[in-house]
Amino acid sequence: MDGSDGGGDGGTRAELRGLMRRLEDAESAQKQDRERVIEQLEKAAGAIDWRLQRLESVRPDEPGN
Repeated sequence: MDGSDGGGDGGTRAELRGLMRRLEDAESAQKQDRERVIEQLEKAAGAIDWRLQRLESVRPDEPGN
């Protein structure tokens, strides 16, 4: 070998660092998206639970309805 590949190693390392940075950014974005979806699901579940409680508290077979 004449050492001419040495410059390529630096470029490869820089490319790998860039790919790792992109992967870390993608993982971070995915985690934030997952947390946002969980929050939305919790809000929806709370709203559904509230509506079910209202429906259960007002039954047509109760006197006065």
